[in-house]
Amino acid sequence: MKDSLPGDITLRIFSLLPLYLVLRLRLVCKAWYALITEFAVKYLKRSKETSLGILCCNSRCISSGVFSLDISSLQIRGDIKTLVTKTLSISPRFAFNSSINGLICLDDAKHNIHVFNPTTGEFVTLPPCHLSSYVIGFGYSYITGFGYCPLTKQYKAVKIFQDFFKFGTPIKAAVITMGAPSNSWRIIESSPPYKCDGGAIYLNGTLFWLSCTEEIMQLAITAFDVSDETFRIIRLPPKVLSRNLNCLAEQEGRLCLVKFDREKEYFEIYNMLEDFQWISQYRVSINDFEPHCANHYFCGYVFICLKKGKMTLWSKLMQKWIFYDIKSRAIETIQVGDANEKMITSPDLLICPYEESLTPICSC
Repeated sequence: MKDSLPGDITLRIFSLLPLYLVLRLRLVCKAWYALITEFAVKYLKRSKETSLGILCCNSRCISSGVFSLDISSLQIRGDIKTLVTKTLSISPRFAFNSSINGLICLDDAKHNIHVFNPTTGEFVTLPPCHLSSYVIGFGYSYITGFGYCPLTKQYKAVKIFQDFFKFGTPIKAAVITMGAPSNSWRIIESSPPYKCDGGAIYLNGTLFWLSCTEEIMQLAITAFDVSDETFRIIRLPPKVLSRNLNCLAEQEGRLCLVKFDREKEYFEIYNMLEDFQWISQYRVSINDFEPHCANHYFCGYVFICLKKGKMTLWSKLMQKWIFYDIKSRAIETIQVGDANEKMITSPDLLICPYEESLTPICSC
């Protein structure tokens, strides 16, 4: 087979296919394995040069009980590169704000958790979380996280759950280690003292969630050490008092909190220092975004803070990306398609920083 076509022509044919389909052909023969491995390395190098490092996941119902999961990458010139489209029998939900080593994690309407590499197309569904008297599903409120242990080089998923039909029941946490011999969930001794909210941010071996304390509308951060599987509480800056449009993000390798002050019309970005103290690093006026934004209150906008120091907003109304450099205050916009032809997006649209990789998923 290796002599049927010259290598350069074979590579040309491969370049017309999605990478995850090409990777399946590595088992054809040894010659193709070497050729495709070389092709994949060049593909990833070219991808890093042309990609803006943003992953877009969108789900839509295509027929009764059938859903399409579309995952794409935003390119420098505003093009959308489809990485993979997968058909599911269950509606997916997105619960994570970042990817780890090219892997993303999502759950579905039946509380199953899936780990996915959009570049290779590898898709793993974790075992159901049935633990003695805990059947984590209907009747339980829960939130999830996906982390990586640098010491053991293993990925872990965590579920934080509580029975909302029984007042005063404690918050519990269950963990599964991907690739472990037990291949099952386990309740851990450490429990978060407060209810967690929103998607998790993973950074340097730790997962972070915004949490609501016993004091009404007061916020804190729940941190989970992926290695020793313990929780701790991190207090927020004194001026951050409520949930009003606050989110966690990563900024230059540090955890940061993006606070939106609706009355004074500005974003304030706090960076967490090594001693868990906070410093107000940047303040961004909404006026800086004019005339690129349709209104002052960012209705219909999704914003994230990227590792490269840019606040990124996606405007559903104007069909464009807005990149704001928080140091230089320079703004770059990228129009996606025709602004008069609105892109249909689902409420479950996920946007997160992402770089394509060949990272394999441990068998579970």
